Amino acid sequence: MIRSLSAATFITLTVALLAAGGAMAQIAPEPEQIEELLEGPAEGPVVMVNLLRFKKEADAPDEGLTGEEAYGRYGARMVQWVTSQGARLIWSGRVDSMVIGDTDEYFHAIALMEYPSAPVLAAALVLAACTSIAAPPAMASEHEEPVGNLAELMRAILFPNSNFLFDVQVTDPGTPPEPGSEDDRSASALFSGIYTGWQVPQQAALALAEVEPLIMNAARKCENGRDAPVANEDYQKWAKQLTEVAKQIYAAAHEEDREKVSDLTNNLAGACEDCHAVYRKYQDRCRR
Repeated sequence: MIRSLSAATFITLTVALLAAGGAMAQIAPEPEQIEELLEGPAEGPVVMVNLLRFKKEADAPDEGLTGEEAYGRYGARMVQWVTSQGARLIWSGRVDSMVIGDTDEYFHAIALMEYPSAPVLAAALVLAACTSIAAPPAMASEHEEPVGNLAELMRAILFPNSNFLFDVQVTDPGTPPEPGSEDDRSASALFSGIYTGWQVPQQAALALAEVEPLIMNAARKCENGRDAPVANEDYQKWAKQLTEVAKQIYAAAHEEDREKVSDLTNNLAGACEDCHAVYRKYQDRCRR
């Protein structure tokens, strides 16, 4: 029996099985089920009931672990993420016996996770469907082989997130966002209303504050195939300036101080321009 937690709470069932074919086989939601979830009340807590059954031994890449131990790795990472979104673990425990139903196949554990709203739960379900419960990935290192060149990295991370911050100069993050088109069923449109308001500049500043190890990767190449100038003192200085101003913007965004964020974006533009004036030459990128 599940006791009602509040009048606004409704229950969603999900089943995660550690099956014989791999470390984890998960019954992932269909797009239509996500849409149905989002059509419900947008506000008020939602409780997800996780019914878990573990295999005796996990398959690759979790050889040597039991199914329960492998799931524990996955669960620790998922709990860390969902709690950062305002969710909380209400209760978890083992199933010792069943008094009703088929007792040949029963669940080994149950966990109740309360999410602050249906959109946050929907985001968690999508993340879970795309997340492996393999051993946690190795920590990123500036010595790892990069995937893209420096220009691609700039376009992927620094350019869009800098623009999110520059937008604060003309748009108040506290203003409610305009509703999207009901005809647009793309994933980006479907989840566009989950992270809005001050979360946008907060997350953009965080991305810039964390990017320094990536642009300082010694194996990174420029768009023209030359080595990125990570050994140059001026490049190192401007990379650190970017990190410092991004941290200041991150703090100001959490204070929801629009004037302070707007003023700091001038420093952000200066840090970018100082580096661009030397290294971002369209005919001779990364010329040093």
